[in-house]
Amino acid sequence: MYVDSTSSSDLNQEDISALRQVSTLALAPILIDTSNLTAGSEKCSDVDREAVSFLESQIAHSASASAASTEPQWNRNKFYDEISDAKTNSLDLLTMTEIFDRDYKQWNDEVTIGIS
Repeated sequence: MYVDSTSSSDLNQEDISALRQVSTLALAPILIDTSNLTAGSEKCSDVDREAVSFLESQIAHSASASAASTEPQWNRNKFYDEISDAKTNSLDLLTMTEIFDRDYKQWNDEVTIGIS
């Protein structure tokens, strides 16, 4: 759902909350892949910057449209730090088998070969 300033008043509080959550969720992989839009041109494109701009505008619209927003003000750098830490520490809760299974790749070409 795209929301502009003229249509945001038509949303109920549940829609507004969902818009913020989906927009935030969609931002996470872009920010991780581009190191919060600071990566070089080989990893951070104009499309990435436009997508982040669009998604942040949706977060801003959802915040301004919320009648009683209890959400903290959007801070991309803080969000990036949180998801980056989560990614860094994501292996802490996995067993060795789960870690190897997570990245396991297998090929079948006369002989079955698998690597992790």
